[in-house]
Amino acid sequence: MNNKKTIFSVVGAVAAGFAILGGLWAFEDRYAKSVEITELEVQVVQSLQEYNVQQQKAINVIQLKQDYRFYQFLYDKLGNDLLEIRRILRREPTDAILRQDYIDVQEQRNKVKAKMDEIMRKIQ
Repeated sequence: MNNKKTIFSVVGAVAAGFAILGGLWAFEDRYAKSVEITELEVQVVQSLQEYNVQQQKAINVIQLKQDYRFYQFLYDKLGNDLLEIRRILRREPTDAILRQDYIDVQEQRNKVKAKMDEIMRKIQ
């Protein structure tokens, strides 16, 4: 869905640019005043700057979504690791190293969850 929006925004910006350039070419030199040409040039520059800002925002959102997917994968893996450690702890309840590993993995998982929440705040 985002790709369609991006494509439509690109096509719209290019069409606007061509429309403005077509307007410039439609004027003959003897009828066009330098003030009008300057105003049109300013409009073209502003349109291109707005387009660049929109594209940079789109790129930033895509990057954030990719980062989120990575952290989501890591979060799920750490969850599976917690389950495995818990299963082993049932067989070896006195193992202090396993208990410490469980605590460490739980802390890592909480840190990853915090990063995921931060990314979601940035996306919205």
